Amino acid sequence: ASTMLVSEGVCRAPAFLFDNLEELGRFAVWLVGEEEALRRAAESTTRYGKLDDIELCVEGNHLYLLLIYTTGDAAGQNMV
Repeated sequence: ASTMLVSEGVCRAPAFLFDNLEELGRFAVWLVGEEEALRRAAESTTRYGKLDDIELCVEGNHLYLLLIYTTGDAAGQNMV
């Protein structure tokens, strides 16, 4: 048997609800500008977890912040 790992990670997706799309847009722009600060905060609580990627997903007036971590040899569920 052969196997290949294409992607490895642990994801979390907190949701944010806004009254209108203008508020959502301002928050999204702010988030993009704060990516390094988010990365530092996420990685400050663990030696193993690394925040690899941040993606924004908008559905109506909801914004989902997709946080994608690698956790080394640890399972990572409690880290992220």
